[in-house]
Amino acid sequence: MTTDRGTSTGAADLARRERELRQGNAEWQREQLAARLHVPLECIKPCVALIGRIHEGRRQEFCRVVVIELVKAGAAEEDIRGHIGYFVESQCEQPPLANRPFTHKEAEQTIRSVLAKAKRERILGHGCINPASPLLEFCPYGAPEGRYSCPYVRGLIRAPKRKGISSLIGALNLLLQHPVPPGWSERQRARRALLTWTVAALEQLKGYGGAELVTSEAELVRYLPTRTTRRTVRRDLAAMRDAGQIRWAKGKSRKGRAGLPPEGVKILRLFPGDAAVTVVKDVFPTAEEDR
Repeated sequence: MTTDRGTSTGAADLARRERELRQGNAEWQREQLAARLHVPLECIKPCVALIGRIHEGRRQEFCRVVVIELVKAGAAEEDIRGHIGYFVESQCEQPPLANRPFTHKEAEQTIRSVLAKAKRERILGHGCINPASPLLEFCPYGAPEGRYSCPYVRGLIRAPKRKGISSLIGALNLLLQHPVPPGWSERQRARRALLTWTVAALEQLKGYGGAELVTSEAELVRYLPTRTTRRTVRRDLAAMRDAGQIRWAKGKSRKGRAGLPPEGVKILRLFPGDAAVTVVKDVFPTAEEDR
């Protein structure tokens, strides 16, 4: 016999599972859209990547929303037109589900209108604080209350203080600021310094610019300027994490995750003292960082 408590726990687990699936799918869609548009991942909002299944009465509205957000993300006109073509064909209701078609001609008029306005003045995107924002319908993070869980919003918060380490010179300066643990050998020190540079170079290559890098052990091995193995890279990442140089989350495969897309290795280069701040804030969640 199932108790009320058991039923409540089961419902909470299902809700958590659904939330994880939506957020995992959002990140995958976000990466795909950024790649198609040839823009940095940090410029794409997860909610924009999830916009789809638009009903007949709102096709024009969301077409305009998508065009504005893609312009704000820095996408080229050709890439915007390509994505809107896909949007019209695949993400909007068309007959027989709709009474009348939403045509490419109508979408093109919207594209021209937004682009013309963008050339005259600064256009405003759609945030997630206003309860009337159309993006809230597709937010997998529960905005506005849960907006700080969104990687796009976190990137905006992090961007100003991390701008200085986005270049390779900035990466070198950051590396020199970190004390080297006394137990590291000269070989380990040199190899881990090269790994730090490789992480910074991949940030530049992918357009992350000092923010959290999503990669893989295989990719790190491929770009490292010295021969090594994935096992060694894994050990080095763990050592760098323990030394407070990086925040590191291992990747996750599809195996045993029932429909969730794979997740890449996540690496965030830390400022000296960031690791200690994280520990303090875990103990005292209301503490504020004075920086």
